[in-house]
Amino acid sequence: NRLANVEVFVREVEDINLPSNSLDMALIVMAYHDAYFAQNGWTVTADPLFAVIHRILKPGGVLAVIDHKASPGSGKTHAQNLHRIDPEFARQDIESRGFILVDSSNLLENPSDDLSVSVFDPAIRGRTSRFVYKFVKPTS
Repeated sequence: NRLANVEVFVREVEDINLPSNSLDMALIVMAYHDAYFAQNGWTVTADPLFAVIHRILKPGGVLAVIDHKASPGSGKTHAQNLHRIDPEFARQDIESRGFILVDSSNLLENPSDDLSVSVFDPAIRGRTSRFVYKFVKPTS
């Protein structure tokens, strides 16, 4: 209740019934890789997730993504065991879903993270190297 214009909306993807073209911004923080994580009972996958995000964002709306970096060229392979994802894979994947990358930042990079251990490993937990991307939904 701290921010009057922010509403926490916790739903399963298929239950997100927000109106189309209604949000200025969507934010995915340390969860994008979970669209490629498989476990019994886990149902979030990239196709329906990004379809909903694309539908509910206004034209020109922002999709911000922050996630744990995986090693270059690893694609989505480390989403399962390390809970990390390759930033270049993420960029290409999200762009292929109709979003345009307009900015990025290395502000959350940690050069001492060798990218080879789980983000839950006590040696790196809370200090992983992360990528920050800003995408927009096209206006036409």
